[in-house]
Amino acid sequence: MRPLVVENSDENDFFSCNFSLPTDTNAPAKSLSAIEVVQGRNNRFYGLLVNGDRNPAYRTACLGIKLGTPVHGDNLGHQFYGVVAEGFHYGIYVESPSVRNIMVLGFNSSISAHAFWNGSDDGSGVNQWQNNVTIEMVSDTLHYRTRRTSWPESVTFADGDSAPSVRGSDTFACDNTRPATIVNFADGRPGQLIFVRLDANTTIAANNNIRPVQNRDLVGRAHVMAGFVFLGGRWEQITLSEND
Repeated sequence: MRPLVVENSDENDFFSCNFSLPTDTNAPAKSLSAIEVVQGRNNRFYGLLVNGDRNPAYRTACLGIKLGTPVHGDNLGHQFYGVVAEGFHYGIYVESPSVRNIMVLGFNSSISAHAFWNGSDDGSGVNQWQNNVTIEMVSDTLHYRTRRTSWPESVTFADGDSAPSVRGSDTFACDNTRPATIVNFADGRPGQLIFVRLDANTTIAANNNIRPVQNRDLVGRAHVMAGFVFLGGRWEQITLSEND
């Protein structure tokens, strides 16, 4: 009922594997899994096919890849490159937020009720653990990345920095204890979107690096949020909100 079980096992590589569940099997919901990773770190799968049951009457019992809650140790760092999951209730099932740092690239799900469950942060807060799980899914009808951002949590700019770096996040906060002017956001990526929370001591200058609305200096106040996009070598302001 579990063709492959990985338990207390680290750094194994699987190439071009096919793991299939028995069909027409009466079993409790979510009790069968083609692959179950109970505990381990950094196992890698390349060219993986998992098969469940095409019949919806039996499919509710079937999970493709189950990443379980570890009782001892960790369950993290696993990587899947090129996955096809056919005939499951959930193609990929992440059991709890203690499962972390999972990457699935090139995932195709067919004849499945749900492609994944609790698989990553795609904006559906009820069903997502937001635990650094990335699933990049490609199919005839779907092409999307189920993650909200490529960067981690927000960063606070250094006090008085006139050209703070925007490497490492997409959301930033100013915390200037004295009047300061930002003349550039350093280390930007073409097409990068950033959101900056200003304060009463911060001004964002209009110049060749930054173009605020109407190309005028943006004078900060508490609870003011500004959004910028990096286009043509310049930060163009796209949003402004005052949340007093």
